[in-house]
Amino acid sequence: MKVAAVAASLAVILSAAPAFGQGSCPWIGSTDSPRTKAAAVVSQMTLSEKIDMMRPSAGNTPLGMGYQQVTLPVARLCVPSMILQGGIAGVRGTPAGTATQLPSPIVVGASFNRSVAFAYGELEGEEAQTKGMQGLQAPYVNIARVPQSGRNSSTYGEDPYLAAEMSRGATDGIQSKGIFAVVQSFAAYSQEANRQTANITVSDRVLHEVYLPPLHAALVEGGTGQAGAAMCTYPSVNGFFSCESPYLYGIIKNQWGFAGFNRTDAQAVHTLVAAVNAGTDFFNPLNVAQLTTAVQNGQIPMSRIDDAVTNIIAQMFRWGAFDRPHVGTFDTNARTPEHVAKALAFVQEGTVLLKNSAQTLPLDRSTVGSIAVIGANGGSERKIYSNKPRLSPRPRLRSSFAE
Repeated sequence: MKVAAVAASLAVILSAAPAFGQGSCPWIGSTDSPRTKAAAVVSQMTLSEKIDMMRPSAGNTPLGMGYQQVTLPVARLCVPSMILQGGIAGVRGTPAGTATQLPSPIVVGASFNRSVAFAYGELEGEEAQTKGMQGLQAPYVNIARVPQSGRNSSTYGEDPYLAAEMSRGATDGIQSKGIFAVVQSFAAYSQEANRQTANITVSDRVLHEVYLPPLHAALVEGGTGQAGAAMCTYPSVNGFFSCESPYLYGIIKNQWGFAGFNRTDAQAVHTLVAAVNAGTDFFNPLNVAQLTTAVQNGQIPMSRIDDAVTNIIAQMFRWGAFDRPHVGTFDTNARTPEHVAKALAFVQEGTVLLKNSAQTLPLDRSTVGSIAVIGANGGSERKIYSNKPRLSPRPRLRSSFAE
């Protein structure tokens, strides 16, 4: 089958009502709440269909067309696929040159500017929408506490207040474009060493004052409403792995009232039954046979499966996956000159010079012979920009951003 034909088939499969009709799907076009409509769908699903909604099933197939995580559609119930993609420093994992490569989020934190965070998320959300995605796995809301951590560049820094303000802004920016944010990753994930086995011992007070403020800001404080999803991660916190922690889910779901779905980081689950019963809804990956057996044996109540799938489908209703035709593909070019210019502006806002007594900046082509850019970020898309006036000095955490 030719690529064009496969892409056309994908558009039909991923579309909602037009592909399947409204006769057997009364929730299409209904004015009921997203959760009410989701519950109606779930009541008609088989156990196999429910479990398929709890995992990515169709990536790297003609249906997935290269996307990172794609759920299978349920044609008879007008349920489209849900597409999730990485979103740290731009839309991830797509063909080279089709998405804008953004500076690391820690550069956004260095801007001390809420509006930079919003504009950063807004650009990501726009490009994700152009590429046909529903959810973007961003922002990353952990605190930079261990200097050697491999994910420090994905954070907004070491200050909980700053990270919370930036996390809220980025989430609002993503969701302002009709793409829901999958907020990464709770909780207290500040080192990569022994990440699958580490146990973080932390007091309740420190957890709430240092590690949880960015997560709370991104999940439930934003102007676009709650985030669509939250991602649990690798280390255990006070003896419970985060994807299996009744304590952490008690905070997120009961104390904060978070109503989105909760998903795992890749390979982050150690005990499937414990994770489902604690509150995890979506798994990457998922042992289908094990989960099916656990439900049939009564280790996991069907009510918990129904709740998990309702949480997922409610977000699909909330963000329009059922109501608007699927547009865009994995290969669609979403990068524009305007987006590249914004990426440069983000770098300028986040470049903080303690003292410029030697007038090192701005760089001058006539006096600079060459510049070495070391590492993976020194690719062909990188350019030397000179004679660019620096933006005016920034007060702490401004709310305005001029490119």
